[in-house]
Amino acid sequence: MIGIDSAQRALTSIRLVKNNTEQRRLFYAQAKHEGFYLLLAAPAVMLLILFFVLPLVRMVDASFGGDEFTTRLYERALTNEFTRRMFRTTFELAGVTTLGCILLGYPVAYYLATRAGRWRAVVLIIVILPFVTSAIASIFSWRVTLGRTGPVNDAWQLLWFVDEPLELMFNRLPVNVAMIHIFLPFMVLPLFAVMRGIPRSMPAVAESLGANPFQSFRRIFLPLSMPGLWAGSVLVFILSAGHFIAPFVVGGIRERGIATALAGGTGNFTAALAMLLLAAIVVIYLVFSRLVGFGAIYSAGEALMRSSPIEVVKQPPRRVPLSIVVGLVSFFMILPSLIVIPLSVNKSSFIIFPPEEYSLKWLKNFFTTSPLSPVDWIESTITSLEIAFIVVIVAVPLGGLVAYGLVRGRFPGKGLLSSFVILPLIVPSTLTALALFYFYSLNMRVLIGTVLGIALPHAVLALPFVVIILAATMRGVDEVHEQAAMSLGAGRVTVFRRIIFPQIIPGIVVAAFFAFLVSFYEVVVAIFLKDPYLRTLPINLWNGVAVDFAPMMAAVSTLLLIFAIFIIVGLTFFRKKLNRET
Repeated sequence: MIGIDSAQRALTSIRLVKNNTEQRRLFYAQAKHEGFYLLLAAPAVMLLILFFVLPLVRMVDASFGGDEFTTRLYERALTNEFTRRMFRTTFELAGVTTLGCILLGYPVAYYLATRAGRWRAVVLIIVILPFVTSAIASIFSWRVTLGRTGPVNDAWQLLWFVDEPLELMFNRLPVNVAMIHIFLPFMVLPLFAVMRGIPRSMPAVAESLGANPFQSFRRIFLPLSMPGLWAGSVLVFILSAGHFIAPFVVGGIRERGIATALAGGTGNFTAALAMLLLAAIVVIYLVFSRLVGFGAIYSAGEALMRSSPIEVVKQPPRRVPLSIVVGLVSFFMILPSLIVIPLSVNKSSFIIFPPEEYSLKWLKNFFTTSPLSPVDWIESTITSLEIAFIVVIVAVPLGGLVAYGLVRGRFPGKGLLSSFVILPLIVPSTLTALALFYFYSLNMRVLIGTVLGIALPHAVLALPFVVIILAATMRGVDEVHEQAAMSLGAGRVTVFRRIIFPQIIPGIVVAAFFAFLVSFYEVVVAIFLKDPYLRTLPINLWNGVAVDFAPMMAAVSTLLLIFAIFIIVGLTFFRKKLNRET
């Protein structure tokens, strides 16, 4: 018996060793497999560290006095009444802008999520139009629309028989209107993405049990849509807090907050102000990531790539008011464009609406170069195109690798990586640009005044959009096909080339389009890193709007609007064709 027991114990020990060996082998294989997905994100992480994290660290050093450590700059910023007023103005503007975007964006998102048809596609294009056009051009349009001789004052005098035009410019009103117009897409898209996932059957069941439409909306639909509402609110609030173009162009002195002060100075005290604003943003970011997360932001990519509603019910007559509200919001979104287009063919050298005489001379001036002209529009446009193409070449492959790793990988720290790669979208570009100014001045002088020196930071700003769009595209690719191909002996490169790539071409096209526009219209980084011998198109547009306010700005804004509409329409048809083919 003793011999039998010993043999059984020996067999048990052998089985345990074999099982442990097998478990270790599986563990190492799994670690190698997940490590591959983590390694895919390394190039993008290095780009973010070099042109985003290190500049912010350099700005922290400058805020404490640089070579001589001191906290006097923070004490001055916190005790000075003028800076406290600027912070108060900053958060008041951001709060009103966020509230306005909620009031206008929620019904639009609800319409997009529950309706189908041609008008729904038109509304979606109108809503994202401010994003795919220059912010400077949009604000310039509002400056014309709300001016003393603008259409709003003309209509007011005509309807109410007022002799004197209203003072609608250079106060809080035009700043809030322009900022709501610019940031409304950042509210609508996260809301739309979350609402698409709410089954329409749930409110229908509630109504069948006796609930009226308002109770069904308040008790079921509204709570389920709150993640999208919180995501959009955080995005709009943070981006508004770091925005300075609208307060500078259409606002008065009292409407200029911390972001305007950052754009006007580059000393150590400016760095301290920037760090205080960044600290407030970090607190909001941490609270949001802890309580809500970034799922709604990533889902916005699915709303762009697969924008059809999940489930559409028959439209009852009581939804007519919703269509009216959405129509008014759509009119608000396209009103500046309707105003600026006639001004581009104004014969006069002054802003007159409606134009008394028409001429194409301002549009022609864009395509002609004169030694007497202070601006070479064609050269600056070519420079912006060069930078934008470099951004596409850099951001799309790096963002695609990150997106593939996030969708397919299950490695530890995946949530941290997904939050890290969208940080350039969360942090206002004003703070990023100021940090890059300190970093370039002390550590990267070789890149100052070069196309690459502007293109690489632009790639950082474009990376979150690329990752969000391509991650949504990757989630639509069936993983079973990849596993089947690899089980038959295909390598990863072959699987990507033969299976994955053909299915994600629509997403790559859309991601490249957004990366191109982020760079082509970006002005904040270009302002901080500007060079007399390297001028981009947005820089020339910014100088024109801020200085002379001539009809030439209307002509450039019109050309940019036509360019954006042409690309959107072409992209829409191209994406539909690719989706049918794939």
